[in-house]
Amino acid sequence: MKRVFVDTNIFIRYLTNDPRDLADKVERFFDLAQRIYECLTAILGIPGLEVSDIGVMEEALELYKKTSADLSDAYVAVLSKKVEADAVATFNEKHFKDLDVKIYALE
Repeated sequence: MKRVFVDTNIFIRYLTNDPRDLADKVERFFDLAQRIYECLTAILGIPGLEVSDIGVMEEALELYKKTSADLSDAYVAVLSKKVEADAVATFNEKHFKDLDVKIYALE
């Protein structure tokens, strides 16, 4: 999944609705991002669907929403805390910079 930083001019186009064609593009972009998030949270609420630990997934979704982490890294971080791991072994240390976990350095 791509992570996109949104420049201020995107918000300005959206808020001012000027020019209209750019404002429309921004609105479609924001709508898509919101639908993806809503879809993931809705999947968790499907009756009969068993998620091994719904709390871990919900917390990971919140971290994903609030930090620069990918959803998969947020999930690993939350799960590692739940199982009381001392650290996470990864080659992608930068992916965990916002996730309050210790990284185990492979030597």
